[in-house]
Amino acid sequence: IEKTLSPGIYNLELTMFGFQLKKFANEFVFPYKVYQLESEFIDHVLKTYENTTGNLGILLNGTKGTGKTVTAKILANRLNLPIIVLKSMGDQNQAMIEYISSLNSDCVLFMDEFEKNFKESDSTILQIMDGVYNSNNRKVFLLTTNEMTINEHLVGRPSRIRYVKHFGNLSMETINEYLDDALTCAEARTDIINYIDTLTISTIDILKTIV
Repeated sequence: IEKTLSPGIYNLELTMFGFQLKKFANEFVFPYKVYQLESEFIDHVLKTYENTTGNLGILLNGTKGTGKTVTAKILANRLNLPIIVLKSMGDQNQAMIEYISSLNSDCVLFMDEFEKNFKESDSTILQIMDGVYNSNNRKVFLLTTNEMTINEHLVGRPSRIRYVKHFGNLSMETINEYLDDALTCAEARTDIINYIDTLTISTIDILKTIV
C-alpha cells in the first residue's frame, strides 16, 4: 500500500476488497507521428496550472478523429502527475468519488468520451470538482466528449471546467504536412485538397484513407 502515487497511468478497478489503482504504463505513447498538435493550447493550460492553485478542469470536444484525445494525452503527460483513467462504475460512482478524494496525491483524472460514461443526471463528478470532500491535493479534470450532452452545470462555472476547446476540421497546414509525408503520387495533390474541402467533416483518419 503506497502512501502517495508516483507519476504514471493508472486504471481504477473495483475488486472484492474495494477500489484499487493498477499502474499500466509510465506515460501515453504514440506509435505514429502526431498531426495538428495543439501546442499553443497545451502550453497555455500548463502555464495556468503552474500559476494557480486548486483544481483545474479542461474539456475537449469534437467529432471522433479530430485530435482531442491525443491532445488530452499529451497534456496529461506534460503535467507529470499520476494519471487516473476514470470510467463510470454505475451505482458505485459515489463510492468511487469518495475513494478518489481520499488519495493523498495531486493527480490528473482522465475521462475519455465522458458523455458515454456519465449520464447527464449524474452529479458525482461535480461533488469532487466543488471540493465537497476536503482535500489538500490538486486535481486536474481532463474530459473529452464527442457531443456536449453532459450535465449543464459542469461547464457553468470556471471553478469546475475552466477551458472548453472545440476540435474541428483539419487545417490546410495539417493537410499539406501529411501530404508532404505520405503522398507518393504528387499529381494527385490538388485533387485531394479540393476533395477534402468539399467534406462536411475532415479528420486525419479520413485524410489517411483518401491518400
